[in-house]
Amino acid sequence: MQYVWQIVYAMVKYCWILSLIISFSLDGLAQGSKRRPGGGGFTSSQWYVGISSGINQFQPKVQESFSEIDYWGADVLETKDYSSSEQPIGYHLGLITIFSPTKFLQIALNPSYAQQRWGYRTEYAWNDIDNENNSYEVDYSHQYTLHYLQLPLTARYVFLPRRWKPFIQAGIQYQMRVDATKELVSAGTDFTSGSPISLQNDTQSTTATSLFNNSQWAAKAGGGIYYHFTGCMAGIELNYYYGLNSIVNDQTRFSATRNFQGLGNALDDIRLSGREITFQLVFPMKYLTKSFSPVVM
Repeated sequence: MQYVWQIVYAMVKYCWILSLIISFSLDGLAQGSKRRPGGGGFTSSQWYVGISSGINQFQPKVQESFSEIDYWGADVLETKDYSSSEQPIGYHLGLITIFSPTKFLQIALNPSYAQQRWGYRTEYAWNDIDNENNSYEVDYSHQYTLHYLQLPLTARYVFLPRRWKPFIQAGIQYQMRVDATKELVSAGTDFTSGSPISLQNDTQSTTATSLFNNSQWAAKAGGGIYYHFTGCMAGIELNYYYGLNSIVNDQTRFSATRNFQGLGNALDDIRLSGREITFQLVFPMKYLTKSFSPVVM
């Protein structure tokens, strides 16, 4: 599995270098493009297909809190720290199809494979009531990595249908969970010997797929800009992602096997929201036969 992620990382890292080389080559080789006339017909619309990749960062939003300590009858439950500093960056890559029925309107379908990462931190302390110097503190960092197959559908409004094409967009996304893993990093300080002793960090990981729902819906909105070369368009977009339902499976919250020790394993009901940056390279599918020039919208 490690080699698979290395290959995926290399694809994300280098595909844009290759894509830009291709785009400049096509721009130099092509002989020009034909803008659509005022009437309808073949040149009144355009299809584009291409590739996309980018990065994402999400912030968990708690809908309802749960705790393993519920079962202990404790008066004070642990709290989970979901601060933004705990949220690592993920990635996504896929294919994109765009239909442009007019100069100002585009419909985009972007099936993708995505990694979404998020986490939280819990802290615990034990104190001897007979000796205040006799205590123990432990800190747990819980990091989750989920992989999804995504199917976002968005509608775009293009402000300037020229070489530079700024646009805004909004849409809906359905995604299916592929798998999930959890990494637990624990560290602590032991004061029981009379002087503080830092405990060595301990990292454990396990499969966590059953802890999460099979699918999720989300809304997306944002904007971006394309640059129209002769033979292709290269663009960048920034979107805000808002999860519409909890990603956590409430049927397995306490019953699922978690394979290692570590307090704070009971997941809260959470939705994910965050930002996505996506780079795209798309190629027109409709050409004029005589000059083999793409129809430009």
